[in-house]
Amino acid sequence: GREILRLLTAQNEHYLSLKQVVTRQAGAIRAMDVAGLTSGAAEVRGVMRKVRDLEATIRPVRQSWNNLGRDRSPGEKRRVDALIDSIRNTISEIQTVKDENASLLEKSMQEVRKQMSGLNSQSTAARAYGGPGPAPRQPARFIDKSK
Repeated sequence: GREILRLLTAQNEHYLSLKQVVTRQAGAIRAMDVAGLTSGAAEVRGVMRKVRDLEATIRPVRQSWNNLGRDRSPGEKRRVDALIDSIRNTISEIQTVKDENASLLEKSMQEVRKQMSGLNSQSTAARAYGGPGPAPRQPARFIDKSK
């Protein structure tokens, strides 16, 4: 029972860390902070590695969860159930934040596309109305007069 509680507590802490990282990413998206997004993505990968490794450790212990009611105290079973509920809620919150981040990112990308399209149309219009053309060719500085 203690081992299960220890492992679930660690797993819950990892998911809470992940939630903090994806929440910070929303600020980076709003600020169009590419460096912040990149470091956030690296942080997410690091936390997910910890979650995956811990999940491998929990897997064999999880098989005994069905027997918790038979050989564990009711208080211990309640603590395990509370941790499991907390983990599930945190995962749900993480997914909500990730969905919001994806929506923010899509809106940002649409704005960038709109700005790029505007720049394209400005340069096309400038060329159409005889805007500055290509720079005039400079005459050659050195002429071979040996022939």
